[in-house]
Amino acid sequence: MKTPAVNQKCAWSLSTLAAVIGVAIATLTTSSLFAANTSNVNVVNTPNVNIANTPIVTLSGTPSVSLTGTPNVNVANTPIVQDRDNPARQPFTYAPAGQFWIGNVPNNSFDFTVPGGKRLVIEQVSVIATLTASTTQKLSAEVQIFPGSTIIFYRFVGTDAGRTDFVASSQMRCYADAGISVRILVTRSDTSGGSADVANVSLSGYLIDMP
Repeated sequence: MKTPAVNQKCAWSLSTLAAVIGVAIATLTTSSLFAANTSNVNVVNTPNVNIANTPIVTLSGTPSVSLTGTPNVNVANTPIVQDRDNPARQPFTYAPAGQFWIGNVPNNSFDFTVPGGKRLVIEQVSVIATLTASTTQKLSAEVQIFPGSTIIFYRFVGTDAGRTDFVASSQMRCYADAGISVRILVTRSDTSGGSADVANVSLSGYLIDMP
């Protein structure tokens, strides 16, 4: 068996060294590329992102949402506003025919009953009376509500409108439930006119449905 020459041994050594250097260079190149691929990427301007179909987003538990500062809220068109605390209001007016006083009694009364299943809210009552002219003549009026054995009343006075006319009017807020009697009582101070004196009344407000 022949022993390789010195030159041949040197050639093998150089080949082996070249192979090792090649592997090292390849390894370094691959590492550099991997490092480049995992580095931060900066995006210039605002990119367009398109999402195909509708993604499903699931929230676990109850997320907390915090608002910083006072946000601006814009309402488009005209929103419908409802007072949910009040049922539908039904306008109500009571305006009976005028009534003459009977004889020399001081009072003249107008009575009605609140319809079933309703509550009456009274807002305005007015009285016009033609009375005998005298220096002592005065007019007053009351709204009386009879919820059982008690009487709830709201009194107001009239004003001399000239000649023999007296007027009285008052805004108020009182209530009467279904089946309750309501009375407008008109009182004259001078009864000398007897049954020639006459009064007209009007009451306005609204009804609401009761359960």
